[in-house]
Amino acid sequence: MPNKAKSVTIFDVAHLPGVSKSTVSLVLTQSNKVADKSKQKVLQAIDELGYVYNRDAAAMRSGRSNLVAVVIDDSTNPLMAELAAHLELQLNSAHFQTVIVSSNNSVERQTHTINNLKEYNVAAFIVCPVANTCAQWLDKLASHYNVITLMHEVPYSAAPCVLPNYSKVGHLVTSALLTNTLNTLIFIGDNSQTSKAQAAGFISACEQKKLLSTM
Repeated sequence: MPNKAKSVTIFDVAHLPGVSKSTVSLVLTQSNKVADKSKQKVLQAIDELGYVYNRDAAAMRSGRSNLVAVVIDDSTNPLMAELAAHLELQLNSAHFQTVIVSSNNSVERQTHTINNLKEYNVAAFIVCPVANTCAQWLDKLASHYNVITLMHEVPYSAAPCVLPNYSKVGHLVTSALLTNTLNTLIFIGDNSQTSKAQAAGFISACEQKKLLSTM
């Protein structure tokens, strides 16, 4: 049985409400240049005719898509899951389609996943890089795609990065824990930049409380 949606063209959609093909195109690409009244007519015609917009074909013609890949490092981490949910909400409100995947803290899986996503003509990558991510690999990715990293900085990489204020977090958490009933804490970290920043916050909070800092 033939697919009716595939047999309906953009010209059919334009003809039904009596608008131009370019108006329909603007509605399909979610442009704000179309009056609400005309937009509603086009959307009603699309619904009535069962027209389906082929975004893959449009992406091939334009060389770009509206797909953004969000690659988090650990899907079992509640913070990462919440971050991904907020990113999806914001991207969808900006008319981007979001795909969320996890690298499970594996450099190999991160590389393999991103290589697979390239085949879908993504518009951008938002990556929470795992430990030991190669700066050269990340910079090569950023030279061909829109890339931004979150939460963890890859040393010596030129890719844009958005980081939490780990020093402030360390200070606030330590201050909250140093109460009248709990006045002894030990900070245990590693040699990462994140851990060093958290340690700085820990030390500043101990000094503020006039306590000896222990690393």
